[in-house]
Amino acid sequence: MRKPTKLCSKKFLTKAKTNKTIAIFFTLLMATSTVLLIQQTALAQYTAMPNRETFTSVGVTPSLVGLGQEVMINIMVYPGPEGPTYEAQTFVEMVNQGKPAGFANVSVTITEPDGTKDTFKPVDISLHNIGINEPGRMQIVGHLMFNYEPKKIGNYSITASFPGQTYTTDLVSDTIKLSVFYKPSSSVKPTIFQVQNDWVSGGLIDGSPWSPLPENYWESPVQTDNREWYTIAGDWVQGNYDRLGSNYNPYSKAPNSPHILYAREVADSGLIGGIWGSLPLPQSSGQYNALSYGGDPIIVDGKIYRNHRSGYFECVDLRTGTRLWEAAGSVALAQRLDLPFQTAAQSNEGAITSWLWGGVTISTSGTGSDKWYSSKRHKLCRIRRR
Repeated sequence: MRKPTKLCSKKFLTKAKTNKTIAIFFTLLMATSTVLLIQQTALAQYTAMPNRETFTSVGVTPSLVGLGQEVMINIMVYPGPEGPTYEAQTFVEMVNQGKPAGFANVSVTITEPDGTKDTFKPVDISLHNIGINEPGRMQIVGHLMFNYEPKKIGNYSITASFPGQTYTTDLVSDTIKLSVFYKPSSSVKPTIFQVQNDWVSGGLIDGSPWSPLPENYWESPVQTDNREWYTIAGDWVQGNYDRLGSNYNPYSKAPNSPHILYAREVADSGLIGGIWGSLPLPQSSGQYNALSYGGDPIIVDGKIYRNHRSGYFECVDLRTGTRLWEAAGSVALAQRLDLPFQTAAQSNEGAITSWLWGGVTISTSGTGSDKWYSSKRHKLCRIRRR
């Protein structure tokens, strides 16, 4: 009699566990439904703008590494997020305050050589550097970068997915009440990289290949692949090189045996002769005086910038001596600037700009000197490469 009683007890316990599981399931379902209902009710207060399509892709570098080396994976969702009114500057302010603003819940799936799949939400490197460590959160430009170290030899494939996201105008206005939904998207084609047993040299791994310094004549601009050339490619941005008047540029090596590359006549001078006897041409006055070039020349990007005839300055090719253009105004010095970016996360993603300072008034359109623009108030113009 005890045995059937014991069996009934087991059946009763099994049934009780099943009922408990069902109860938990329905509780979670009701909670999820409640959250969705609250979200839908909240969004019902907004006027929805047309949904926006998105496209997701994945890049990886380098494409070949050895065991123990890392690759950098870059997930891109295009277009980057903007509000319903295409206003995105508020996102910049949020990131600068340490608040996440880019697309969220972005995931990556890495398939290992044996077919094992690993799906997770990575943390962006740039956001991590400013204290934002939310998995799956992108930068406001629609990028997410992270390092990954593979543990197996063979081919890896990477895909990424963006679940979609709604943005409202609440960040810019309490009364406009607009919303926009960025539709979900996934990468169409897997990105492949390969892992071998031996370590690989190159690129992001150790900076190679290295470029030896040139032994013969070279010209600007220097290709960015020739990173080591920075030791010989310095500018001469003002008279006497710097504000201290050192007349020494530690980043440019002068030749041991200089040669004259070209000669250019800039003004008439010397003895006239004839009825003028021994009288010379003017040396320091007049419309075409021989000493009309005022101040020391400036050298930037293989170009010479110097004051020319009265009220003008010119740009001359350093290699050939050919005048490329001239413009109204004067030039006093050049300057390299690492301009501030919108967010701290973008601080290392730009490039150095070049500026000329002086009394400059030139055109803002065209293909010659007009590729430069100026401000009378600040007396500056930006150097743009031709």
